[in-house]
Amino acid sequence: MIREASDCVAKPLRGALRGDLDAIVAVTLRKDPGERYATAAALRDDLVGISKASRLVHGVGRRFYRTRKFVARYRWFVFGSVIAALTLCAVSLVAIDQARSAQRQALIASQEAAKATATTKFLEKVFAGPHIGKGSHRPPHELTAAELLDSGSAEMFNSLEQQPEIMLELIRVVGDIFMVMEDVDKSIALYRRGVEFAERRFGPVNSMKAELLVRVADAEAYAGRAAAANADVAIAEAAITAAGDEHSRHYARMLKVKGNLLLMKGSEFAAEAKEPLRRAAALFAEHFPNDVARAFALIYLAQAHLKLNEDVQAEQAAEQAVLATNNSNLDLIDQASAYSLRASIRHRLGKLGLAAGDYEIASTLYRRSVGTDHFMYVQNEGLRGELLQLSGHRSEGLALVEETTAQLASLRKGTPTYAIAARRLAQAYLRDGSYTRAIETNTEAIALVRPLQFGPLRCGCLSHVLCSADRL
Repeated sequence: MIREASDCVAKPLRGALRGDLDAIVAVTLRKDPGERYATAAALRDDLVGISKASRLVHGVGRRFYRTRKFVARYRWFVFGSVIAALTLCAVSLVAIDQARSAQRQALIASQEAAKATATTKFLEKVFAGPHIGKGSHRPPHELTAAELLDSGSAEMFNSLEQQPEIMLELIRVVGDIFMVMEDVDKSIALYRRGVEFAERRFGPVNSMKAELLVRVADAEAYAGRAAAANADVAIAEAAITAAGDEHSRHYARMLKVKGNLLLMKGSEFAAEAKEPLRRAAALFAEHFPNDVARAFALIYLAQAHLKLNEDVQAEQAAEQAVLATNNSNLDLIDQASAYSLRASIRHRLGKLGLAAGDYEIASTLYRRSVGTDHFMYVQNEGLRGELLQLSGHRSEGLALVEETTAQLASLRKGTPTYAIAARRLAQAYLRDGSYTRAIETNTEAIALVRPLQFGPLRCGCLSHVLCSADRL
């Protein structure tokens, strides 16, 4: 009947009607008579209906069946509607996420503004408030900045207990000020107190605790306490990992400190030091290009390459360090160190003209920042004198090497800095043909170098020691 009504061959029709015919047969076989076709006419209507691609109207009233038939008949319309609905949902989700992100950024900006305001007010109160010198037996004009900060820090802990974010920001700022003043012990004590406060208020896992731990490690390393610094780095790294802060600024700083500590252990750790320093430099470049710590990460990376005799890579890292110092708020002395490091590497590579230019820039920066009596200025001048002698200015270069070595004997006697200067002078005498003086000076240098451990030095000083030792 269906075949005759639709004028079709059986084989294609069988596949097209399989579902509908199954449904009709299922209705005719239902156990409850009330659910079967009521009349033969009803059965005929459904058979004729499926032959015309219509939906069944008598036997199958199930919702799933009706839906399937509708979709089959209007498949392109349904498909387009579904795509449109999904697109609308996706757009809505993106809009919601952007709105939430904007809210988070606004909240962060508001918190940072509040911290900055509180910090400014605190420093104004410490250095210009009406209670300056309160409790002291000396007039305010006789008090030092460190004493004023000490007094302000005590008041800070008493007054900001209920404002933990602002308290921790002030701890960071005041601790950093103590570091600039080279009062390392006070800085470390303040950072450690902040770590304890952060853990007490926010639990054992939090970003503020991790950040202060990194500062503790950095300060310990600067003070030359390698064992304490290594222990603090391990604690800081564990805290950062627990907090999920592997892309944060303080994680990059922790990697920088970790690499520097490995360098301080000796040349055999240079290869191991490269990895954290490379990761630190990459993080700073990608997320925090103007952070002052970026330049130091690059300087330490250049030193690691130097220890491994990877001169080309060392020069590349030093180039980046110079660029980083010019694009950040580093002190002039640190900018000078970057130029001096690059000069040392270029000197080692035989690029004497470029090295001479860098040494001159470094000397100018040292002179403007720490003066001509500072050992870093004197040391840089000694290296410049060596370069002059090698460049053909033999008398002028030798005189400068002699003068700076004598100054370092006064400023840094018994240190690696002076030991290397003495070796440099011995080499200068040898080039000049003064063999007796060369042997005497070299003997003194050897006697100095043997008992010395090249401990923690400021980055510029260490770069000179490394480059000069390798050359000599």
